[in-house]
Amino acid sequence: MLQFNTLARYTRVKVIIPHAGGYVPYQAERIARSGPGGAADGPQRMAQLKCLYFDTAMSGNMYPLPGLMAFTDGQNVTFGSDLPFAPNGSTKLTVNSLNDFFAADPMTLWRIRRGNTLNLIPKAPTPAYS
Repeated sequence: MLQFNTLARYTRVKVIIPHAGGYVPYQAERIARSGPGGAADGPQRMAQLKCLYFDTAMSGNMYPLPGLMAFTDGQNVTFGSDLPFAPNGSTKLTVNSLNDFFAADPMTLWRIRRGNTLNLIPKAPTPAYS
């Protein structure tokens, strides 16, 4: 998507990377500088990476969240549960971990739990935990 500027050409298409973005936030600089243009294209590619959305499915805990939040400002992180594939109890663990991690920042917690989803899907149903 970056090599061919797909994200820059189709700005209305929103891409959600599951599991806190996996490799993307951790290696964003490397990804941005890779490709035919090398470091010269880095800033443009980084801007495209920052337009991605990320969910918290099976990753809303103290290990991946610091890296994800360093890469994003929370504006493009959405709640994810990985249901029905997640093991029993993992969604509750994710909710509790998010509550703990963002205890001092209730606005970011609200954006992750609900607000950012409304930016993507304005008529999203209200989840049971709201």
